[in-house]
Amino acid sequence: MFWFGCRNPMLHAFNLYNNKYEMTLVNRRPDLPAITKNPANGKQFAVCVEGLYAAYIGAIAAYRAELVSDVTLLANFEKMFEYYGYIPMTVSK
Repeated sequence: MFWFGCRNPMLHAFNLYNNKYEMTLVNRRPDLPAITKNPANGKQFAVCVEGLYAAYIGAIAAYRAELVSDVTLLANFEKMFEYYGYIPMTVSK
């Protein structure tokens, strides 16, 4: 649900429209999880901005913890970072 209902529409169209799920974006509700399903309708979800942010930060922390303890993962990360870890920029005059 997250991938097609939230991630893809937000990244590709900057909205929550899709034809499978009904998404409602909420904010200022840190008590809510990232995504809450309506128990009365399995196609309706509330997406909490603060919850998504907290989940994102938590996922980064978990990945970092695994990265520093797994030499194979670290080696693969270093190979990937060479190509995707930065965006070259130029200044035009």
